[in-house]
Amino acid sequence: MLGGFLLHVSCLFICILIVTNFIIIFLQAITVGFFAEFPQPVKDAAEAIVNASVEIYGRMSTDLLPTPAKSHYIFNLRDLSKCIQGVLQADPGVIREHDHIFRLFCHECQRVFHDRLIDKTDKKYFYGILSEMSSKYFSK
Repeated sequence: MLGGFLLHVSCLFICILIVTNFIIIFLQAITVGFFAEFPQPVKDAAEAIVNASVEIYGRMSTDLLPTPAKSHYIFNLRDLSKCIQGVLQADPGVIREHDHIFRLFCHECQRVFHDRLIDKTDKKYFYGILSEMSSKYFSK
């Protein structure tokens, strides 16, 4: 009798990751694997890229919630991953300075997050976050 009942019940396990886990996962992937061939100023930016990406994702996903008019404002971990993956597409022959990797990071954040926004106030809010992250993590 119990076996038939289990067919109609789904067990769902959700592993909730803490922000520090995201930082550790992405930072190790970037610094150990990807940035090995890059100059030192680019390697030094790895931690700033990861920390700023995680913070931008966190603020976008909590502050810009979906509404009936903005039902596509659903930000998930795939967006954070796309932002990091875009930076990982960089060519060591082209990206040689800290400023280059910073500009690429800003471009990827705009591509992933800003392109989804439809309202001028939301776009202004995003630029405020990006500006804040620039000064906080990149000293720009």
